[in-house]
Amino acid sequence: MKADFDRLAPEERRIILVASDARYETLVSELDRAKLLGLLPLLLAGSIGLLGAGAASLFLTRALGSTYKGLLRAPAKEGAPTDTKSLVTRALTRGEIVLPHLSPDEAARRFRFDFGDPEDGTAYLSNPVARDHYLRPAIANERLAQEKMTAFVRLAAALGAKRILLLSADTEQRKAGGKANIPLPELAAQIGITAQFEANGSASRQLCMEFDEPRKAPSVPADLAPWLQAEPVLRALADTRMTARPRLARAALSFGDTLDFGADAMATLTKLAGRGVELGGTYRRVAKSTFCFEIEYFPTD
Repeated sequence: MKADFDRLAPEERRIILVASDARYETLVSELDRAKLLGLLPLLLAGSIGLLGAGAASLFLTRALGSTYKGLLRAPAKEGAPTDTKSLVTRALTRGEIVLPHLSPDEAARRFRFDFGDPEDGTAYLSNPVARDHYLRPAIANERLAQEKMTAFVRLAAALGAKRILLLSADTEQRKAGGKANIPLPELAAQIGITAQFEANGSASRQLCMEFDEPRKAPSVPADLAPWLQAEPVLRALADTRMTARPRLARAALSFGDTLDFGADAMATLTKLAGRGVELGGTYRRVAKSTFCFEIEYFPTD
């Protein structure tokens, strides 16, 4: 549906559809298979003309329910088709997509997207840490996990880190004695952690990153403020280093599906995929895991 994005609150545009007028028209005018199946007996009988207008109308009303009945009773809008054939065609199509949509050009002008986006006919989900940044739903959780790891490394560097060590790593499945859906090495790579793992999949103390001595005093990058608000661990690291000047700190970062789409949102996304709207490929989950790090800082004296 067309919407005035100047008046939409961030919550009202959590999911948007980027589609040109031509692409949107193609999506909404696609025939609905479920409705067509309801007409199968009628098609087998011959044609609407052979049954007669009265019988056809009765059958369509029963087969299509309120959709067709509403079309027959609704007052005609200016420029709207009024002949029976056009009305039937409208009744058999999928109809309007109840999502705010805008053209690719307008989307690129208003919001931020990953490289190569936005693409025509694609749905996007707002980044909860940066509301004007939109991600493809299928890869949103993976991207947010990567951004969280990046925020941690950037914060540590800005606070004057000398080196970052990985102490341990584990997944919820391993803690419960079950088999992990995603092996730890694969999960680490998924969220941007380069580390060595034992044959049994466990991780031991190892150096992840080492820095030169900083050229300025410890600070917190302004663009990381949303992450500090969202993640207590990152906020504690920043507050402690800026006020108490520790030389050593440990942090346990938890990863998983950051976005809980909820039943309604998942249903919406599933329906969109069924209508030919692109979601960014196969949905990628991020297994629940905990990576423990140690940060050694340069002295501030």
